[in-house]
Amino acid sequence: NAAGYTGLHIGLIYDRYGPKPLFLGSTALSLAFFTTWALVQYFDKISAPATYLSVLYFLQGHAMMLGDIAVLSTLVRLFPKNKGRAVGIAKSFGGLSGSLLNQFYYLTDSVSY
Repeated sequence: NAAGYTGLHIGLIYDRYGPKPLFLGSTALSLAFFTTWALVQYFDKISAPATYLSVLYFLQGHAMMLGDIAVLSTLVRLFPKNKGRAVGIAKSFGGLSGSLLNQFYYLTDSVSY
């Protein structure tokens, strides 16, 4: 995911305008996640073209990068004496929520009747 690891331009936007445009952009680009899900869920038999999926994955990477940079930069600014602890807690809970969500999905979706 090259888009998620090349965020120099996003850092410049944060320095100039603050976190609000990054949160708004992340929210708007998050629609790419739902579009990809719909393509895979409902149009899998048609098999969506690779170009569409590539563009959607690129937008997803930017959505994650925008949200990540906005949250981490804001935490570093809010907690200057405990930067490491604040970022560590945020990242840890992000990973924990992902693992709990997977377990919930497995619990609810894998039941066969």
